[in-house]
Amino acid sequence: MQTNKLTPLLRFILCLILTLGSMLILMGSFTLLAYLTKNDFMLTMVGLKTTTDPIKRAFTLLAASLLQNTALVAGPVITTLCIWKKNLSGLGLTSLKQDWKDILTGLFLGFAGITIALICLMASGSAKITGVTTKYTTVISICFLSYVAVALGEEILSRGGLMLALKESKNPLLILGLPSLVFGFMHLGNEGVTPLAIINLVGFGLYASYCFYRSGNIYLPIGFHFAWNFVQGNIYGFHVSGIQNYSFLKLDIVKENIFTGGAFGPEGGLGVTIALILIFILTRFYYRNRSESPFMKNK
Repeated sequence: MQTNKLTPLLRFILCLILTLGSMLILMGSFTLLAYLTKNDFMLTMVGLKTTTDPIKRAFTLLAASLLQNTALVAGPVITTLCIWKKNLSGLGLTSLKQDWKDILTGLFLGFAGITIALICLMASGSAKITGVTTKYTTVISICFLSYVAVALGEEILSRGGLMLALKESKNPLLILGLPSLVFGFMHLGNEGVTPLAIINLVGFGLYASYCFYRSGNIYLPIGFHFAWNFVQGNIYGFHVSGIQNYSFLKLDIVKENIFTGGAFGPEGGLGVTIALILIFILTRFYYRNRSESPFMKNK
């Protein structure tokens, strides 16, 4: 009996180990190749060189994002197919023909959530929009693809693989909570991170996990995650988890306070805390007539 209770946790650890292994192999091999070839683009990708050109920087970040998130996808996929002998629907990769509308729902929720955070900052006098620019349209287009990769990689791991690993525990608190803690701790090394930033990121993870739990597919969390990041960084001009972005709107932080989040961006501030609570209430209302979790029913 004790072994059965431990099985979900052991699966959880195994999925993490395989993902970290994939990351080390891919990034380590690429870093070694970059060092041996002395290729400027590859060296910039792995952080051994820098560039001030916005387009070159965007391309190197895109390439690095594709590489890193390939590893985040590889771990759960290998674990699911080769070790657990389950199909990919367990990761939430269900029929797009059936569930495509959940992508739109996720996009709306991501846009709504970060817009609420912006309104909180503007209402508190912490930030103001000073103009619009199309100067960085090419860079923003490249960043669009980067954020697609981030949403796919982080959601397929944090929601798909890790929640699937814990599914047999049949404990919603464990299934929703533990992957969310991992998601929050994944950002500990980001610039400007604070205790409130980690709390908000764990809250973000809990919300995305709840979306997966209630929808039964990964498309809603992916849409939410992508829209949240892209709108936050490339439309509104905030830092995204400590990363500076080029944007269409010119946003000035008038004063630093508990709402703004400092160098980490609004995810380190109270505005995002309020936004996450409000969109959780909205999503709970959206699923008010669905009594059973499709995630728990999926094979």
